[in-house]
Amino acid sequence: MLPSPAAVIESLDHESAPLSLHAIYPAANFRSQDVVEIPQFTPLVAEEPADQVLPQPTECVDIPQPVQQVVPVRSGRPEAKVFGTAAAPGSLYLLGRSGEIQALPDRQPIYNRNLAGKRLLDGQHMEPAALFCCREQDPALILSSDGMLYRLAPGQRLDSPDFCRPDNPAYEALRCGGILLQGPELGQSDGTITCLSDRGSIRRVSLERLRRISPEGRQLVAVPEGDKLVSACLCSAHADLLIVSARGKVLRLAAKDLYVVISPGADLCAGMTLADEDHAVLCCPYEANTEYLIITSSGRAVRRAGSAEITSHGRGSQGVQGMQVGAGDQIAALLPAAPAVLMAATNGKGLCIRTDSISLTTGVAKGMGIIKLRPPHAVLTAIGMEYISSS
Repeated sequence: MLPSPAAVIESLDHESAPLSLHAIYPAANFRSQDVVEIPQFTPLVAEEPADQVLPQPTECVDIPQPVQQVVPVRSGRPEAKVFGTAAAPGSLYLLGRSGEIQALPDRQPIYNRNLAGKRLLDGQHMEPAALFCCREQDPALILSSDGMLYRLAPGQRLDSPDFCRPDNPAYEALRCGGILLQGPELGQSDGTITCLSDRGSIRRVSLERLRRISPEGRQLVAVPEGDKLVSACLCSAHADLLIVSARGKVLRLAAKDLYVVISPGADLCAGMTLADEDHAVLCCPYEANTEYLIITSSGRAVRRAGSAEITSHGRGSQGVQGMQVGAGDQIAALLPAAPAVLMAATNGKGLCIRTDSISLTTGVAKGMGIIKLRPPHAVLTAIGMEYISSS
């Protein structure tokens, strides 16, 4: 039996030299006397291989390789979802920078707004300069930027070789910034043509003496040097006029302030007073309680409610701010709101969207993005379309 710790401490007090704990607790110093031999590591020595006879090469046999199936890799973004189809009120034509005219499908798929759009001409690259909509069964007029007027015969296609001739003055006028005019006013007794110049000058001319126009054309208005016609519209002599500038100014002129001249060739008169950095771009007849679309070249749009009536002002006024236009941007299209709208851009792409996807506003707004464009590409123009079917 081992001594208790208290006994050990008492013995230490009486002894001169302390005992080893191993002497007190022999078991703590116990070691086995048996010697255990640890086997030594014996390195393995590779045996010398006996002379081996290597197999002789035999005749090569072609082993068929497994057939690898090529999986097509889809590049780019997935196809945008189509939400229906819209139809143009006539045949669509795209005018290129080099003067070529190509027909487009008169039915266009409807997509979500704020997309990049798709090529207007599948498989072809064209840098467009203008987009036209023409009803071949109806008569039409072409107004040049210098004020000359030409008649387009019914049934004449704009992309036909007979029309696209260098010696055809009507084609040359259209190619060089001309305006295509078509509408029921051509057959009405009170029909007029209202012209707008880059500097904001205007003139309303009666159609009474324009029933017959020679192939060489007729001078509708006298355009001063340094100015040019940028827009024109057919309307009744009793219709108000809406003018829009590049910086978003809007001017409504009452019909009573638009003196109608009977004889063609009259001078332009004051219409809209513009700031130094501004210029006029578009005009159209104004109708009360009608929604209007204003689209900028950068792809933003405002849909003005019909209840947001624009107050009329006299000729020579600056108008009111109809849309906030950012720096480097300008108005590209002004049109009454149709169920759908087709936009054409300078990169050859177009996008057709439902008009009700654009927020309705009654005041001055910056607008919302309706087509994605990378500078320097911009919206050229827009055409109202009829909604005919859903997806």
